[in-house]
Amino acid sequence: MEEFDCVIVGAGCHGLAAAQQFHYTQLDSSVVILNAQGSLGGTWAEERLYPTLKSNNLLGTYEYPGFPMSNDKFDVKPGQHVKAAALNSYLKAYTEHHEIADLIRFNYKVLSAKHQDMDVGGWVLTIAVEEGEKTAFARHVIITIGLTSNEFLPYFDGQEDF
Repeated sequence: MEEFDCVIVGAGCHGLAAAQQFHYTQLDSSVVILNAQGSLGGTWAEERLYPTLKSNNLLGTYEYPGFPMSNDKFDVKPGQHVKAAALNSYLKAYTEHHEIADLIRFNYKVLSAKHQDMDVGGWVLTIAVEEGEKTAFARHVIITIGLTSNEFLPYFDGQEDF
């Protein structure tokens, strides 16, 4: 069983920010990001994008401190809604800039986290991977899966005929 000081569940905006902070403030600690999807970005992951998708945010409102989303690098213009592809590129650039890209494990879906009340304390995680299931131990777990990690298809009258 692999052991980590910190496991971050989800490689969206908040998971990447948590990883960056943990990575820089806990230099002697081990951290990993487990991401159920095949690419980073959460809502803005490559497999979720389509050409006309944009965020509800304007330039300057969807940035990390100290890492601006510049027009020349991400093709974002002041006063316009940020394109989803630009957000995805921005998040990738953020992980490269802060050297956290190698911390991400894709297609690792955390199925459960069971608290262990031992001398050290921590969590035993059950993780679905391509080969089946595996377990890992973490002293700390940060859950950053967000609001759009599970699909929701509402029922409406007549949908069978739609």
